[in-house]
Amino acid sequence: MMRKILAYCFTGCLLLLAVVSCSQDRAGKTESKERADEKTEALSKSLEASKKIVAAKVNGPPIMMNDLIERMNQIAPRYVRNPQETSPDIDRKVKKEALEILIFRELAVQEALRQGIKVPRERVDGAIKKIRDNPGTEEAFKKSLNMSGNTEASFRKQVERNLLFDMIADKEIYRMIPVDEQKVREIYERDKAKFVVPQTLVEDVFIARGADEAAARKKAEEIRALIRRYRNDLTKLHPDTTFMIREGLISGAEYPDIQKTIARLNVGDVSDLIREDDGFHIVKVKEKQAKQAVPMPYEEARELIANDLRMPRVEKRKQEWEARLRKNARIEIMTNIQDGADTDRTK
Repeated sequence: MMRKILAYCFTGCLLLLAVVSCSQDRAGKTESKERADEKTEALSKSLEASKKIVAAKVNGPPIMMNDLIERMNQIAPRYVRNPQETSPDIDRKVKKEALEILIFRELAVQEALRQGIKVPRERVDGAIKKIRDNPGTEEAFKKSLNMSGNTEASFRKQVERNLLFDMIADKEIYRMIPVDEQKVREIYERDKAKFVVPQTLVEDVFIARGADEAAARKKAEEIRALIRRYRNDLTKLHPDTTFMIREGLISGAEYPDIQKTIARLNVGDVSDLIREDDGFHIVKVKEKQAKQAVPMPYEEARELIANDLRMPRVEKRKQEWEARLRKNARIEIMTNIQDGADTDRTK
């Protein structure tokens, strides 16, 4: 059973990083290093320009074009596997979906600020450390930061806002879904052997199966394609109500197929899709330990069980809360951003 839930989102400039990475890969085969450097510089300038263009306003504060492009880049693989297969209709769908996500996140953050919610400094520091350590060296991190057009200060603010979103979403979505405490206890007592602290520490990208297994599998395949694009860097994924990222220790009793798969993987490897009873998993091995599994106390297992029970109702609760946030909100979509309209649209 997963021992600890991790669902924070890291926002970087993925479009730029993905394109730069692809450009440099191709450069080794068909172009000179100078040509690749020119492309990188041109992309950096384009990114800087996009940071000055307002795509929408939510109760006044802007959503910038570079954030919209980044979110589109994340969503696009759901519609096309090859960028050359895109079309104006697909572009409009991707743009509309990306904009809706950004508007919702901005409304949520504004609500968190209205409620006086603050992210503890140590939590921000811990999230930043995790992201800084991922590239392997400080030099690699600074290079990635520079290519994304961020400064250390803007990067920190970005991480803090994402954590603030996670906190308000946890409060207003997950915690608002009631859980039958007696059922939680019954599951724990019935499956006590499954709730153990086992041997392999992993990051688990989990897609609940729900009523439509085919749709869940399709979503899982899209996420696996993104992970390949991001070279197994899970910090570049954006968890939403369709999937989550959990970090913890895997139990063979709870997840036998995952346990069999990770036995063949090395630290740092990422699995292909793994189907378990609760849905689909994509697992990255973080650490292999020699110690034996020990029982997990009820207090620790309770939240894991409660989260599993909540999952089928998360999307419905999210839609209800978003409708309430939008009810009296002033949302302005700038000219030609969403669907090529000639005038601004205000809701």
